[in-house]
Amino acid sequence: AAGGIGMIADLAGNDRYLAGEFSQGGGYFYGLGLIVDRGGNDRYWGDRYSQAWAAHQASGILIDGGGDDTYVARTAANQGAAWDQSTALLYDASGNDSYQGDSLAQGSAAQQAIAFLVDGGGSDRYVANGEIAQGHSGTNEYHFDQAAPIGGVFSFSLLLDLLGPTAGQSPESDHFSTGHPAGGSIRLGTRDESRPANSTLDGLRIDVSK
Repeated sequence: AAGGIGMIADLAGNDRYLAGEFSQGGGYFYGLGLIVDRGGNDRYWGDRYSQAWAAHQASGILIDGGGDDTYVARTAANQGAAWDQSTALLYDASGNDSYQGDSLAQGSAAQQAIAFLVDGGGSDRYVANGEIAQGHSGTNEYHFDQAAPIGGVFSFSLLLDLLGPTAGQSPESDHFSTGHPAGGSIRLGTRDESRPANSTLDGLRIDVSK
């Protein structure tokens, strides 16, 4: 059965979210999953497909209103990850935050999907395994050869870190495990002219340092 809506809303406090696969603000097969946490120093632990993810024409959203938050996810597809014509958003408004994920993570989309990770400021740490992470898109074979408007479409991925570090911290206090320097912007992905579906377009990683 397709569809369905799931939601958690938490208004205050230092919270701990502990779950396994397919959890914490995710949607699957025309579904919608949503977490809204208004504030506090929160901890999110999950496994594959967790923390703002979506797959197969679905949507997943996680909105955290502030605080020093920690996101830990094992295996793939987490922290703003979309797969197969889906959309995903992780928005953390402020604080010194830590993100630890796997591949297809931290603002990454594949198979003609759209994914965002937007962090509102602070000294933040992004750690992910694999190349398809931190604003980098994957390939798009699933529907690429179908007729328009379904076919011939690339994914779009974005990791946007806004406002820079808090007072007294250097612009370089943000850390990205993929090796990109803090501050500035970089366009990610490559085009495969011989097999366009294998192109890893399009992706952006933007770190606003001041």
